[in-house]
Amino acid sequence: MSDQVGFNKIQPIWQETPDNVKGIILQYLSYTDRCNLRRCSKNDKFSVDRLPIYIKELSLKDMNETPYRPRLFVHIRRPNHYHSSIQPLQCAVKSFFKIVGLPNVKIELLVLDYYEIPLLHDLLHMRKWRQIAVETVHFKKHGVFDECVLNFIKHLSFRKCIIEGDILPNIFNALIGTEQWRNAQGVHIPHINQLEVDSFLHLNSLRLRRERLTADDGMTLI
Repeated sequence: MSDQVGFNKIQPIWQETPDNVKGIILQYLSYTDRCNLRRCSKNDKFSVDRLPIYIKELSLKDMNETPYRPRLFVHIRRPNHYHSSIQPLQCAVKSFFKIVGLPNVKIELLVLDYYEIPLLHDLLHMRKWRQIAVETVHFKKHGVFDECVLNFIKHLSFRKCIIEGDILPNIFNALIGTEQWRNAQGVHIPHINQLEVDSFLHLNSLRLRRERLTADDGMTLI
């Protein structure tokens, strides 16, 4: 008799699950499963979109392939999940925009090779894209921080910045006049560039490589 009663017990239905319970369940889904669920219905899209997505790292990395095919890498913090794929540049950039365009997405680290930046900047400008908010942006590999990178950085909102490679003096002078630089709290420049230390005094943290540091520069930083 008890088995019969258990058999007739009403089973839970996803569509009738309270929104707060759905939110708890969705936290345990991988990024891929969330995206798949988001496509099922308008209600599911709403449930997924209102839940924050914490991305520990989002990157487009050069894989030294010909023709150029970057690796799109996504590391979701909660739940811990990795997604990595090597795609043609246009496809990788399209996937990149889908991710940064998700509602309530929070990106801790954005890593970009200099090679992708011209295309990203052109698309941002063409689409009149809003600013991409990240905790830290990292311009990676040997390259030149030129005018194109400067224009691209104006589409970002960040607290910390890591700049590898050479920084042209005239571009650096333009960079320190941007809102992004004034709002930055930390900067790391691992390659040698002769930059005036006065431009870094507003920062909470600074890692700067120089050939030499004069006594006056040391006193200024202190």
